[in-house]
Amino acid sequence: AIYSIARWRHAGNVSNNGTGLYKIQYYNLATHAWTDWKTGIPSSTVEAWSSYSTEITVLTDRIRWICTQNDSAVSECRTGEFEVTY
Repeated sequence: AIYSIARWRHAGNVSNNGTGLYKIQYYNLATHAWTDWKTGIPSSTVEAWSSYSTEITVLTDRIRWICTQNDSAVSECRTGEFEVTY
């Protein structure tokens, strides 16, 4: 199935100190390649959902959440939940 995506949010971990970084990629159906949709997302220090962030709307059939820098407090990537929606 192909989906229209436009917004995302995430919940973190209380052990994080916010120095970790993530990015969201979507599979570009025209180029058949993974494409950055949002980069530089800091790790969250709370286990509650963040507010939704709205990005450019794209059509895709796949997404992925990638840790690009470990959080220095825990020396790893800790995400509670991650959601992408229309």
